[in-house]
Amino acid sequence: METCCFCEQPNTDGTESVVLGEKGCQGVNHASHERGSTIKVRRGQLVHKRCRRDFCEPSRIAASKLTDEEHGTVGLRSNRPLFDFATHCLFCGIMCKFDSRTRKRDLGVSLVRTLEFQRNLFETCGERNDEWSQAVSGRIASINDLPAADALYHRVCYINFKTGRNVPHAISGDRNVNKRVKTGRPKGETRHEAFLKVANFLEENDEEQTTICELVAKMREYLRATGEEAYTATYMKKKLLQHFGDRVFVTDIVGREDVITFRSTASSILHEFHNRPNTESPEEEKLRIVETAAKLIQSDVKYEPVMGDFYPTPEKMSCIGAALGFLPNSLRVFLKKMLVGKDTDLKVASIGQSIMQGVRPRVMLAPLQLGLGVQLHHHFSSRFLIDTLHAHGFSSSYAEVKKYERGAAVSRGTDIPDYKPEQFIQYAADNVDHNICTIDGLGTFHGMGIIAAKTPGSRSYEAVPRAPVTAEDIANAGRINIQYIRSSSPTEPLTYQPLPDSRVSDLSCGLDVLWKTSLLFRSPRPSWSGMMQMVRKSTHPGKSSVTFLPMIDLNPSNPSCVFSTLEFVCAHAKRYDVTPVVTFDQPLWWKALSIIRSQPPNSDLHRVVLRLGGLHTEMSFLGSIGHLMDGSGLQELLGVVYAGNAVSHMLSGKAISRAVRGHLLVDAALNTLLLEEAYGVQAVTNENDQSPRGIGHHHAEECEGNRHAVPTNDENQLPAEAVPRDAGNVIHSPAEVEGMTESIPVTDIASAQQQYEDLIAGATSEDNIQSSNVIKRIQERVSTKKRSLNSRTAQLWLQYMNMIDILRLFLKSERTGNWKLHLQAVQDMLPYLAASGHNLYAKSAYIYLQMMRGLPNTHPEVYSMFDNGYHVIRRSDRYWAGLSSDLIIEQVLMRSVKSVGGLTRGTGMSEMQRSVWLLSMPARAEITEAMQSVTGIGFETSEQHKDSTNSRQTRDVSDTLTLLGYLRNRSPFSEEPSLRSIASGLSAEPRVNVDQSRAIGQGILETMFGKNVEDFTFRKCFQAVTMGTRTQVKTDDGSIQVDPQLMFQRLVAIGGRFSDSEQQDIFRYELCSFPPALFESPCVPLQANKATLADALWKEVKQISAPLVSNAYHVLDGGALLHRILWPRTITYNALCQMYVDFVLNRYDSSTIVFDGYSDQPTIKDGTHLRRCGGAHGLAIQFDEDMVLASRKEDFLSNENNKQRFINLLSRKLEQAGCSTVHASGDADVLIVRTAVESARTKETILVGDDTDLLVLLIYHAEMNSENIYFAPEPKTTTKKARVWDIRQLKISLGPRVCDSILFTHALLGCDTTSRVFGLGKGLALKKLMTDSSFSQQAEVFSSLDPENKPDIIKAGEKALVLLYKGSQTESLDQLRYKRFCSKVVSSPVPVEAHLLPPTSSAAAYHFLRLSKV
Repeated sequence: METCCFCEQPNTDGTESVVLGEKGCQGVNHASHERGSTIKVRRGQLVHKRCRRDFCEPSRIAASKLTDEEHGTVGLRSNRPLFDFATHCLFCGIMCKFDSRTRKRDLGVSLVRTLEFQRNLFETCGERNDEWSQAVSGRIASINDLPAADALYHRVCYINFKTGRNVPHAISGDRNVNKRVKTGRPKGETRHEAFLKVANFLEENDEEQTTICELVAKMREYLRATGEEAYTATYMKKKLLQHFGDRVFVTDIVGREDVITFRSTASSILHEFHNRPNTESPEEEKLRIVETAAKLIQSDVKYEPVMGDFYPTPEKMSCIGAALGFLPNSLRVFLKKMLVGKDTDLKVASIGQSIMQGVRPRVMLAPLQLGLGVQLHHHFSSRFLIDTLHAHGFSSSYAEVKKYERGAAVSRGTDIPDYKPEQFIQYAADNVDHNICTIDGLGTFHGMGIIAAKTPGSRSYEAVPRAPVTAEDIANAGRINIQYIRSSSPTEPLTYQPLPDSRVSDLSCGLDVLWKTSLLFRSPRPSWSGMMQMVRKSTHPGKSSVTFLPMIDLNPSNPSCVFSTLEFVCAHAKRYDVTPVVTFDQPLWWKALSIIRSQPPNSDLHRVVLRLGGLHTEMSFLGSIGHLMDGSGLQELLGVVYAGNAVSHMLSGKAISRAVRGHLLVDAALNTLLLEEAYGVQAVTNENDQSPRGIGHHHAEECEGNRHAVPTNDENQLPAEAVPRDAGNVIHSPAEVEGMTESIPVTDIASAQQQYEDLIAGATSEDNIQSSNVIKRIQERVSTKKRSLNSRTAQLWLQYMNMIDILRLFLKSERTGNWKLHLQAVQDMLPYLAASGHNLYAKSAYIYLQMMRGLPNTHPEVYSMFDNGYHVIRRSDRYWAGLSSDLIIEQVLMRSVKSVGGLTRGTGMSEMQRSVWLLSMPARAEITEAMQSVTGIGFETSEQHKDSTNSRQTRDVSDTLTLLGYLRNRSPFSEEPSLRSIASGLSAEPRVNVDQSRAIGQGILETMFGKNVEDFTFRKCFQAVTMGTRTQVKTDDGSIQVDPQLMFQRLVAIGGRFSDSEQQDIFRYELCSFPPALFESPCVPLQANKATLADALWKEVKQISAPLVSNAYHVLDGGALLHRILWPRTITYNALCQMYVDFVLNRYDSSTIVFDGYSDQPTIKDGTHLRRCGGAHGLAIQFDEDMVLASRKEDFLSNENNKQRFINLLSRKLEQAGCSTVHASGDADVLIVRTAVESARTKETILVGDDTDLLVLLIYHAEMNSENIYFAPEPKTTTKKARVWDIRQLKISLGPRVCDSILFTHALLGCDTTSRVFGLGKGLALKKLMTDSSFSQQAEVFSSLDPENKPDIIKAGEKALVLLYKGSQTESLDQLRYKRFCSKVVSSPVPVEAHLLPPTSSAAAYHFLRLSKV
């Protein structure tokens, strides 16, 4: 093994070595000659670098030649006193005052502790080059390790030696020595002294991580009065390294100032600790140990290498191992010992990196700190949030994050990270619009956004350079040059060619049939999309990755913008040698097609494959469905489960997510209706959702007996022990409803149920379902049923179901990436697009199909990729997760631009800001993904499909059953031959032909064959005429459609030429065919929202739930009791009554149950009853105690005769069990309250009920001098905190004036017998009653009037209602209507709707008269 010729140690011992060259050999041999040494080297010899430097250093050579000469005197060695390093000063050679036994020394004496001290002395000796330095050099050359020899020195001697002075006269006794010896090369003494002060400052302020530039500034400050110039940064760095040697190190980072830092070795720290003076205090000893441990860890941190030229990569953030590996071992051990818990690795890594960042704040960049800052900036773009965490030491600063963002933007540019030839690239472009907030209101941004999607995706962990970035660098990286197109005409005409009718077999249609059937046996169940994701599994290309490309700052409506986009995409695709595939929505797609066709044959643009956006095609098709079904009752049907404004957007195709769900729910209800008729069965109802909903469900339709209950913070549920396990899982036929004992066999349904359960459980495959004979028989039976329906209404709704099947097919093709199925679905849409007047999409989709059908010939490589599922983009690694490319750009780019952390949320929309944000997105996304991986916390949705969650399943089934109940009473499959609306029953005009839309659309398509695209015109007269077509008025030029209500409002709007009195006369009439402020349709009053009054009372009087008395008497609402218990099937009526009896006896020791009375005579609550049962009227059933229950609960109770007979039977059973019952002749609310009030005269009483009407009646009727009376909801097993009302305390809090008028206030704004007034809440009325004496006075007047005194009743009611509308007592409702109309017209940007105005005086009069009868 080759050794170093100087130290004779192996060259492989880890010490830095160097190979000698020709000049190096000459230098070493010359030094050897000067030393008188025998060392000779040859060229190519390997030696230690430090050994060579020490051997050739002139000062050391001079020291080796010294004889007995010291301080200018020469003599024999025996004549001089013996020098001892342990007792004499290293510099002056004089004895030091030091006790070797006790290790105590004089305060002016110090020990040599480090080898660095010895090496620095050699350098100082070379600089002085005088007699004193030669003597000192001779002493230290004779020993290798001064600390081991316990060498001593006078501190003042050390200072004089370092500053160029002689031996201090206080020690040597020589008073005549010069103050300073000028030897060697002359130096600037003033500058040198300033430098030494700088060095001293650096030693005292090492913790500040001082930069070289700061030290230069400090030296300039010291020299300010002398006029001398400070050292340059380069020379300062050199001098500091010479002065301190290995005690300091300089960190060089590109683009940042050099930082100089002291470091100490572990040996020196431990040496200092062990040689410390002994202390007797344990506390001081403990603190010294802790301080030493901190120094050791700090030293290790300072020795850690710094990656100065690049930012940390996501790889160093993505796993715990890499994060822990960043820490020195000492810090990692220390933190693991400090932190407790099962898994502290992440905390150790995070806290450890924060400590390291704090130790070296200017030179170190901890990966997790940078990652957290970038992650927060990516999601929230908040300077406040990031800098707050930075101030606490947990994150990089916002400025550092922005530097990283700019560096990433320039380094990545427009490159697609980690692209491989086997990956498929496609592009999507769409317009980006934003109204920028400016002082003058100008500056709206219109541009073109572009993305590139790579399938399968991959992540590139390329390091981002840590270098300065200029605005010019960003502009060069992210600017797309705008190229202006020259107008030219296409070379060849484009004609419509016949499309081949090549049907593709749908291999999952059996799953559709099974799902449509599942409502007959499974409730709740996942929606169609949820089930498909659960069961459909197959291979797919994989998850894609998306890259943002620069925006084009030009309005996309400008053809030059589209042309520039195409040119950029072509050039970008050419870099990767791929065919450019780009997707646009319809307007941009047509412009792009026109531009490409206008280019010369040799243009690269002809390589582009243009795709029509699937999302926008789907939206257009949804709009076609809404248009064709206008006036059919679909809008009213969807309005059962959706808000009115939402339904309008759904039918127009704008609210696409809601529209798809709504149409699939309606289709499910229609299919269930057909299956019920085909098989003679009924769908399973979700029994857990049958029970009456409490008043807390303000927007839900209530069941009979619920009566808008007082909120109890839980849903009404029967205890688990009262519900049989098999309740709700048996299918019954209509024959059973009539009491027949034999049922129709439904083996197919039972087999389908088993297959469904096996499929969900994973026990069978979709292939087995597809080949199942059961599924085929069910499908054939439904098809037979459809063929038997000949009425025009049925044909319209069957056509609607066909359109939904096309929608389902299109969704299926996108989610699974089935290219052929995609083309078939678009082709199936064409007739309906044409028939509904969606001409632009009908034209574009037709040409799109022509082009895509020709892909095998024009672009075979693209067709091959499409056929393998690459035409869709997946954001998750699942089979059922494909999305169209225009949907991806909406979800990824547009949503990011306008969401928190995006461009429009404070980032800015200038060219540089856009470029930085867009081009840095891949790098920021990679770090965000890495941080989510290391923490296990994702900023994303669950892997579970939202339609598969329990809450969504329950809601979907509930809404489907609601729609099904509506359709059962208004079945579109009736035998009536005419075409009618299922909502209004109005028959269509003779010219309406919408039920033949497909044939009409097909006829339009046939007329297009062979025609030039530019010449063909779609004519409106050829389109389908819908049931919603407006009234036509004939004119000289033809006929126009007129909406009478719209015309009337326009006439009112131009009525300014009339006087105010004449205009006010107009507002005496409702601007609608019914009073919309009181009615939701011509025959249906607005449903009262009684719950808000109970909420307002509880909040207003600050009620606290009263404790219930154990021995109190109970009065029960019998109507609510009927709906308290779930009715299992296959149970006798006697057993059912016994369930009620047990329920009452187990909960209440003594009670009276008050039941409603039902008769065939009309009552004031008939409208409420109809709403609660959904308009259904069940069959009358003749039953006795021993008969088996054969119908559903809601069907049975919807017949009043059935309900009254069952009440009578139940009442007898309760009385036999010792309970008291009372029967009302009609509505029992007043009787229930009076029974409770009468009971309270002798004993404490609890009225058990959920109806707000009961609470209001108790407030009015309760007596203050009686025993306590409470109002409590039915106790339930799931109740956490129920409201228990102490009526006496409530009356005291409200006061007698409010209690006397509470009935009027409650009924005025809606109860079971009166309609709600639109726009007025009960909380407002209660506050008005408590604070406004005028309103309370009108309430008292109204309550005191004789019901037969109609004029005064109307007058008092109108004044009260005007006050609630914040009008004056002198105004009428008609005047207030006009006033409100004028104010809304001025302030509202949309036409004023009639329901936003108060009711007319005439309409309100009937409301007040009905109110007086309550």
